[in-house]
Amino acid sequence: MPKDQDEKHIPHPCDENDPNRCQATTKNGQCKFFAVPGSKFCPMHARVNTADKNLYNIHITEVAARIKAFRNHPDSKKLTTELGLLRLLLEEAINKCTCSYDLVTNNAQLLSLIEKIRIVQQANINIEQKIGDLLSIEQVTEIAQQLYNVVAKYIHDLDMLEGIASDFEQILEQQGSEE
Repeated sequence: MPKDQDEKHIPHPCDENDPNRCQATTKNGQCKFFAVPGSKFCPMHARVNTADKNLYNIHITEVAARIKAFRNHPDSKKLTTELGLLRLLLEEAINKCTCSYDLVTNNAQLLSLIEKIRIVQQANINIEQKIGDLLSIEQVTEIAQQLYNVVAKYIHDLDMLEGIASDFEQILEQQGSEE
């Protein structure tokens, strides 16, 4: 057993039958070093079996609390914050490019960010449609048809009704082409 205080963090080999032998097991069997006084483990394994596990447990607890906070946040089912962050990252990556050579060398990063934005944007649209925050084109078309029916109930001039229907169609086409 090491006597020097400065050597307490350095593992020292011991006899395989020594009662102060480290109790950790490795792929080669029981550890072959002396245990730290007051511990069952050598300096290498004492850190892994005590402090690191405690830090790990604290970290897991903190992560679990953050996940719960994210899950309970009112916007947790939307991806608008993530989408904004990705767009900001893309903007910063593009702004760092000072010449066409920079654009070529950063092409993979830029394309990756663009693809991630596309994926998150599509996921966000799907989520918003599922929770009712965004209408599908079919729902908008149905609303336009119902509005037309209400107008037709009170206006009997066919030319005027055709003009209203044509205007509704143009609005829907413009909205469809913007997406």
